[in-house]
Amino acid sequence: MTKPITFLFALTFLFLFSGNGFVYGDEPEVKREYWDNGKLRLEGNYRDGKLDGLSTYFYENGIKMFEVHFKYGKKDGLQTHWYTNGKKWYER
Repeated sequence: MTKPITFLFALTFLFLFSGNGFVYGDEPEVKREYWDNGKLRLEGNYRDGKLDGLSTYFYENGIKMFEVHFKYGKKDGLQTHWYTNGKKWYER
């Protein structure tokens, strides 16, 4: 009887403290929006309801428009913009 209880305890412990983000809410949620033509319009990472990580916006033709990094809902770090032909416009 003690072997099944020990096994269940060990399994529960591993599940709760494995650091997979389930208990702690670490994993970002990826949200996507699409143009009417079905192509991706934007893709952003959210954590606790705020932008956190890389957000990428696309032109209607599917080419990247710009990328912005966020941390806790505020712009943080490099921003890169592209022309509609895919050529890089600028970074800052």
